Amino acid sequence: MTGAITVAANVGGNLVDMNGTDGARKVTGVADGVISADSTDAVNGSQIYAMAQQVDSVSAVGAYVKSDGAGDGSDSAMVGAGTRSVAIGSRASATAGNSVALGADSVADRANTVSVGAQGAERQVTNVAAGTQQTDGVNVGQLAPVVAGLGGGASMDAATGVVTGPSYQVDGQTYGNVGDAVSSLDRNMQSNREGLSQLDNRLSQTNRVVNDVARNAYSGIAATTALTMIPDVDLGKRFALGAGVATYRGYQAVAVGASARVNDRIKLKAGVGMSATGATAGVGASVQW
Repeated sequence: MTGAITVAANVGGNLVDMNGTDGARKVTGVADGVISADSTDAVNGSQIYAMAQQVDSVSAVGAYVKSDGAGDGSDSAMVGAGTRSVAIGSRASATAGNSVALGADSVADRANTVSVGAQGAERQVTNVAAGTQQTDGVNVGQLAPVVAGLGGGASMDAATGVVTGPSYQVDGQTYGNVGDAVSSLDRNMQSNREGLSQLDNRLSQTNRVVNDVARNAYSGIAATTALTMIPDVDLGKRFALGAGVATYRGYQAVAVGASARVNDRIKLKAGVGMSATGATAGVGASVQW
């Protein structure tokens, strides 16, 4: 190097002692030495001062970075006391394993949790994007429609975020959740199904009775009609025997009968009508003058 001066190049030893009879000496006029991993240059006071300023800057931050989870000062960032835990904020505490406490006085005392406050001193987490995966958090914009969809008076207070649960009235009973209300409704429907089944059985029985009555009535009408179809004994005759048939609404009947003229003033008549459901019989007499 041009202008380079070598001191004691041909003298052995590895220590240069600048002390004199009056004590230690200053070495002045030292140019900035090269600062690098392999540099052997001497450094001067201005370089040391600049480095001290940088150290002070780091120290200003480092004053609030502690490894024991007990940092102090107005702002602190520390490694929590729990395994792999972090606490950031004045008096923040992360005592549980793999936990994170964010903010002044925040407490994370459950493993694998992130706390942004403490009991009685909770904080809101704002600007949260809508969750899309199974383990994502949800925001109010996602939750509010779900609450409204519950019905039953369920609501969310826009100012406090407090959710008021639903209240469902089923068969005179009040239920505070969908599951209980649906279960009650299902029980009522089952009871109604059983009641309808019983009613259906009774109606079937009633229908059978009505059908039996109708069948008997229709058959009786047919038998009566068949009896009326038998002609009376003619004037001048003493005795007549006859038969008749009839049908009514699909039910048939036959009848046999006889009539007799006792004299010019008295006449007798008798007959029997028969159908699928039974028989009917009758006797009559008349007196004429």
